Amino acid sequence: LTPTTQHSDGSKVHAYDAYLAPALGRSNLVVMHGARADRLLIKDHICHGVAFRRLADSTDHVVHARREVILSSGYIYSPRLLFLSGIGAKKDLEAVGLEVVKDLPAVGRNLTAARFSPLAWRTAEPTLSQMMGEPISPAGTKADPKAFGSAVLEATARVRSAAGAHADPKSKRPDIVLSFMPL
Repeated sequence: LTPTTQHSDGSKVHAYDAYLAPALGRSNLVVMHGARADRLLIKDHICHGVAFRRLADSTDHVVHARREVILSSGYIYSPRLLFLSGIGAKKDLEAVGLEVVKDLPAVGRNLTAARFSPLAWRTAEPTLSQMMGEPISPAGTKADPKAFGSAVLEATARVRSAAGAHADPKSKRPDIVLSFMPL
């Protein structure tokens, strides 16, 4: 799981642990595995429910909300779900024959995907994956107790590139993230 935040003590919190796990005992929450949200049910500019498909048997279903619907489907699926529900650029919705519920041209625009360019090199020092023991380390490798006391599982550096600073001089947001994992 990708961490959502890292605390000053180095511990990480994932979206599941921070938001879903504490709510799992609630009577008004049902988590469905193998279900895909396909459309928001919107009437008079208010979302009243969700149409979804159970993927195992390809059956379509509808759930209605008593109070509210919270859309939290990630940076790729949320705009897709909004678009399929008729929320997006009017010209794009009409081009594919969808009813326009709300003309919001910014939906799905300006998304950026993380570029991943792995670099690897050999070192005389053993890496964590070589010190963990089976099944992470090669077969027959014994675990080195020093590996379990290491806090250096990941180091991250966020920097602003010269190209990014030139393109948008007022922005202070990093546009390069370097992750170091001694594996």
